[in-house]
Amino acid sequence: MPTRLSASGYSNPGLTTEVGSGATFNPTWINTAGTYTFYAVDQANTGIMCKSQPTAVTLTINPIPNKPNISVTGPLTFCYDGATSVTLTSSPNTPPAISSQQWYKNGSGLNTNLSNTFNQVSHSGTYTLQVYGVAPTNCPSPLSDPVTVSILTPPTIDAGPNQTICSDAIATLTATRGGSASAHTWSSSGTGTFADVWAPTTTYTPSAADIAAGTVTITASTDDPPGPCGWVSDAMILTINPAATVNAGADLRICASTTTVPVSGTRGGGATGSTWSTSGTGTFANA
Repeated sequence: MPTRLSASGYSNPGLTTEVGSGATFNPTWINTAGTYTFYAVDQANTGIMCKSQPTAVTLTINPIPNKPNISVTGPLTFCYDGATSVTLTSSPNTPPAISSQQWYKNGSGLNTNLSNTFNQVSHSGTYTLQVYGVAPTNCPSPLSDPVTVSILTPPTIDAGPNQTICSDAIATLTATRGGSASAHTWSSSGTGTFADVWAPTTTYTPSAADIAAGTVTITASTDDPPGPCGWVSDAMILTINPAATVNAGADLRICASTTTVPVSGTRGGGATGSTWSTSGTGTFANA
């Protein structure tokens, strides 16, 4: 009849301290990282209860890494300018040793870099970090405390191109704003008037002083949005030329037999030339 066997586990090579028996062995009382050696033997259940030679079994429990920190270099909130940036760097609390790290942005996996530098509006978000212990278990740590990066869009404004008008005309102005700007206002270096200083498109009527000066600077300025991005402005030059004037002279009365009539006119303002015309069919010596 075959010999029936049972298995036993011991904590010492002398096999004096039995810590388990049966086909499986689960040392539930061990809750500390470290290396533990156990000795397994088979023993006959009948006869003289012979035991096999012990087989050493090594149990290695790797530690769970501590919650890591995130090291911050630079401002966490700033206005995008193409130069300012913030760098987040993995800062594990070792020991125990770690083998790698995983970054998350808004809860989704980002990358496994040691550090990340952010300088774009799209980089705004909440970042967390998790580190992993040594192989083969690669035990994950708790997540780090979150770090929020806010890179804000700056306001923009375009007052439009320079313009030239006559002194008897009204200038039509259109500003284009963007970014974080939600409103803008118009102003002038002169003393003319705007139809509406808050409207995207408005008109400007030059004053007598503006006309005498010949030019004024028209400025469109954005509001000051919340956060670190300040207001901005843009200017255009409005050139005001004197309106053309002309005087054909006093009315004349002549006889029908008169063949030639001298006419003399004067021009002024911004006029640099003039021409003569008639409602009839006569001719000018020099029109």
